[in-house]
Amino acid sequence: MGKKVDKAKEEAKKARQAAKQMKSANKRDKKELAAEGEESIEAILASFSDTTRKEGKARAVVVTACSQPQRRSNFSLTPLTTGEMLMFGGEV
Repeated sequence: MGKKVDKAKEEAKKARQAAKQMKSANKRDKKELAAEGEESIEAILASFSDTTRKEGKARAVVVTACSQPQRRSNFSLTPLTTGEMLMFGGEV
């Protein structure tokens, strides 16, 4: 007569142990990175998402109605930092 073994409880226990080991490994890795002076990947990704959110607001497309220019050929368009386009030259 042996002990009754509940496989579901054993699997749950193994899963908890594995999660605990992963957590301690992550904590150790973060400490090592901090000791070396490096940022964690979570902090870097958070800063990227903040930056892209801010840039998305700054780079919103605004359409302004204006009179139609004359037909031209041989011109060049240059984007400005303000979001406008500047047309140089061209022949009518």
